[in-house]
Amino acid sequence: MGTIIAPARADMPTPDRLLQQFWQIAFFSEEEGYGRAGRLIKWEGPILARIYGENVRQYVPEVQAHLNDLSRLSGLSITILNDLTTPSNLDIWFRTEEEMRRNRPDGLCSARVESINFRIVQAQVNISREIPEKRRHCLVEELSQSMGLLNDSSLFRTSIFNDHNRIIRLAPWDEQMIYMLYDPRLEPGMTLDQALPTMKSIVNGFAARNPF
Repeated sequence: MGTIIAPARADMPTPDRLLQQFWQIAFFSEEEGYGRAGRLIKWEGPILARIYGENVRQYVPEVQAHLNDLSRLSGLSITILNDLTTPSNLDIWFRTEEEMRRNRPDGLCSARVESINFRIVQAQVNISREIPEKRRHCLVEELSQSMGLLNDSSLFRTSIFNDHNRIIRLAPWDEQMIYMLYDPRLEPGMTLDQALPTMKSIVNGFAARNPF
């Protein structure tokens, strides 16, 4: 099925590999900007999501399942809005391939965020809906990146942040990346030098528990 997350030998995490993965995806972006300047950005308050597109009701279970994972890992309240009056701060669009190419010439799924003082205040995720496996992968990848992990990395072969695969759920080390970003000791706006001692403490804790 291509969805089982079994650690390949090359993917076995060590503290150094986890630190490098976090450095690559948390301090940089696929696209320049986002007001990041080599600093951590993250949400601080509740996330209110709204889903857009044709026949979106069929996608709600997929979206809800992944938002539940992100809420568990980040400690944030994440809710899908059902009314049209409450303002959302996370907009999830399910689009056709043609619509995707109007937004990006390459037609790829995307996550864009807006931040103020390195705190994310708004995000938009665009998902290609026509191919189920691509849709599921894009959903997990882009929603995860919208949490503030906005770069790709090829360090782990089996990772939602590696653009060369199509897995459709978070690998264990992907979960650790989200958990680490939302450790309260890592504050919005921190540089790598400022964050590194705490990052080392967190990944050493992962290694001590050795869940793999």
